Amino acid sequence: MKKFNISIFICLIICFTFFGKTFAIENKIVLKINNAPVTSIDIFNEVNRLNFFEKKINELDQDKVYQIALQSLTNHMIKKIEVLKNFKELKFNNEEYLNSIIKNQAKELNYNSIEVFKDELKKSNLEFSDFKNRLIVDILWNEIIFTRYSDKVKIDEDLIKNKIIQKGKITKSFLLREIIFDVKDKDSIDKTYDLIKKDIDTIGFNAAALKHSISNSSNNEGEIGWINENSINKNISDILKNLKKEEHTRPIRIQSGFAILQLIDTKELKQELDLDNQLKLIVKNEKQLQLNNYSNLYFNKVKKNIKIDVQ
Repeated sequence: MKKFNISIFICLIICFTFFGKTFAIENKIVLKINNAPVTSIDIFNEVNRLNFFEKKINELDQDKVYQIALQSLTNHMIKKIEVLKNFKELKFNNEEYLNSIIKNQAKELNYNSIEVFKDELKKSNLEFSDFKNRLIVDILWNEIIFTRYSDKVKIDEDLIKNKIIQKGKITKSFLLREIIFDVKDKDSIDKTYDLIKKDIDTIGFNAAALKHSISNSSNNEGEIGWINENSINKNISDILKNLKKEEHTRPIRIQSGFAILQLIDTKELKQELDLDNQLKLIVKNEKQLQLNNYSNLYFNKVKKNIKIDVQ
């Protein structure tokens, strides 16, 4: 994707900063995604959304924020286009499940109720309905992935059992962030990694994940949570054990491309050997990791068939 002129974005930020509200902003088409226009105001609204949900983005310069917002909005629109090919409308009928996800997201942002969360969105000039619709796109996208790939998920339970038994009462877990990327040819790997590493060094891993990662985890600054060593490849586990906190790996080949992993924290769990419960938990995590890989693969496949025109 070409680098865009940021003059419109800077103007919008200046207007918003000095006057505290948006007004009479000239709305220009920046690009088209399958003929659907993305305007300067769309990007400004995405910046506003990122400022609310990804607090650290406020620390970045305007050019970096613009690029991150543009990439985030583009990825969302690509998913939305594919979702609407598979579903008649953006609707999810299980309100109880939807509300539980909203409540969890609100809690992660330290809001103790959905109503408080709605009020804070409003104060930041964000519509709750937009947040909800975006969440529905992600849920329906995940349904597509599960329908297409759940039968391809393969778990070697015997291998996991043996790992649990060998570790006994002590097992190690890693709290990780990831950046997942893909390249057209092998010659591009080092070049792409150097570009990502430069951003990691200058704007931090969190923001670099927002900007570069094709994984769903990019919406959570790349964080994928605690991963038990028994559920990952021994070579990867050994690499992680040699990392210090906040350090990251070089690109690791995975099914959906390449992964750069950052170690946030590590812990050892001492517990009674409950083989069945540990097995269930690790199998669940492993299934999710594999589905995430298929999600990344499918996204890359869909993206290749999307027409993006710079205006």
